[in-house]
Amino acid sequence: MPDARIPRHAANFKMQIMDGEAVIFHPTSKKVVHASSSAALIWELCDGQRSLEQIVELLAGEYPEARAEIELDVPQTLEIFASAGVVEWA
Repeated sequence: MPDARIPRHAANFKMQIMDGEAVIFHPTSKKVVHASSSAALIWELCDGQRSLEQIVELLAGEYPEARAEIELDVPQTLEIFASAGVVEWA
């Protein structure tokens, strides 16, 4: 069953590459979440317009050989981001 939930960045969180590592942070609360390169790509796609399923399809279209991994990785990553407070569901 397709997942129609729509992830978006939580208010005021930004991402920056620091020393080759992606860091998602809130400038005033000083909350920091480190992200792998694939997790950073997923976070960038959380624009409040694309559903979880659309993000999976977009990435699977770019990396068809990794479809099975993407189908597992995207929902897991978004749940981790939601638990950390850097992504919320629109």
